[in-house]
Amino acid sequence: MINMNKRIFWLLFGSFISLSLVQAETVIKDSFGGTGQRASGEKLNKTATESRNAIWDSTPTVILGEDGGKGCVVVSDNTGFLAKLKIPANNKVIRIEADAHPMPSGDADRIGFVMIGMGKPVGFNINWLSGIYLSLDVKGRAAVYYHPELNDGVDPNKGLGVKGIKSAMIKSFKADGMNKMALEYDVSSGTVSAWVNDEEVVNRFALEKTGFTPVLESLGFSGWALQSNTPLLTDFTVTLK
Repeated sequence: MINMNKRIFWLLFGSFISLSLVQAETVIKDSFGGTGQRASGEKLNKTATESRNAIWDSTPTVILGEDGGKGCVVVSDNTGFLAKLKIPANNKVIRIEADAHPMPSGDADRIGFVMIGMGKPVGFNINWLSGIYLSLDVKGRAAVYYHPELNDGVDPNKGLGVKGIKSAMIKSFKADGMNKMALEYDVSSGTVSAWVNDEEVVNRFALEKTGFTPVLESLGFSGWALQSNTPLLTDFTVTLK
């Protein structure tokens, strides 16, 4: 009888631990479709994500769109843009994923890019001040950066102070379609990893080597010099553990 009680105890204890692990993970998703409170053609700013009801804070140029019946975002011009969500505190791992299609703006002198990142952007700074980000340009080059400064001076979008970690040409880059971007920061170990279309850009780079620790208040996507009014990004997912 004693052994049976012990068995029941450990089964219940194991179930409790498993449930705790499941509950410890938070997933925020947004495919930018109509939710009854927003519709294609409206601004993304101040709308809620499709899960977890997180509220977007974005430049007015980020617009809800539609691509083959599926939700997406577009930008209304080819200047810099940013959309961010607040990050809940006390996470051990933060992972951002999105499908993105960076298309040239038509200006041959500017190589546009889309980014997913996290940090403490001042206003609508696209460079994720005090944070880290993964960039993918219109030619298929991916790069991971960190930004150790909280202030870039007169023009915060000039990107002064940005430091490169690693870059790579993505062999599977789709110039005519969506590309899966993923950026992960392991807070507990202080390491950064990133992939595009499952191709590794950087694997567990230790930020402690740089003497930099991110200040993480927001996360989201941003970019510059991309084609306007065409599907840019969809299936944005944040996983917090």
